[in-house]
Amino acid sequence: NRNLPPRWALAAEAMPSYYTDTNTIPKEPDGRVTHLGRKAGEVAQRILTVGSLSRAQRLRDLLDNPSVAEMSSPRGFTTFTGTVLGVPVSIVATGMGAPMMDFLVREARAIVDGPMIIVRYGSCGGLTLQAAP
Repeated sequence: NRNLPPRWALAAEAMPSYYTDTNTIPKEPDGRVTHLGRKAGEVAQRILTVGSLSRAQRLRDLLDNPSVAEMSSPRGFTTFTGTVLGVPVSIVATGMGAPMMDFLVREARAIVDGPMIIVRYGSCGGLTLQAAP
């Protein structure tokens, strides 16, 4: 750190020590993954993901239970977890782009035990007058 400008040296010292292996998924001390902001037991094995929060909220309203668990991460992910016909389901709004989807897939796999399925529901950037919003 001695070759870094003072403000960069401070930032480097503040970085968590768990970034020593970039092939693993970094976790906070309480077990939460960095971007998704969830830990084991907070995401169902069945995940429906969308880009927009408004679409996720519309899907949330289709869940069995009226009071679902809603959690937002500082990185822009919002997760709703409830049930459909008694089966646990998580709905995750990721925002736009492949990098956000990559974070979801990797981090969900790191905290979900057993078989897992992720279905992406959205427009995938399709623009046409014939497509309903």
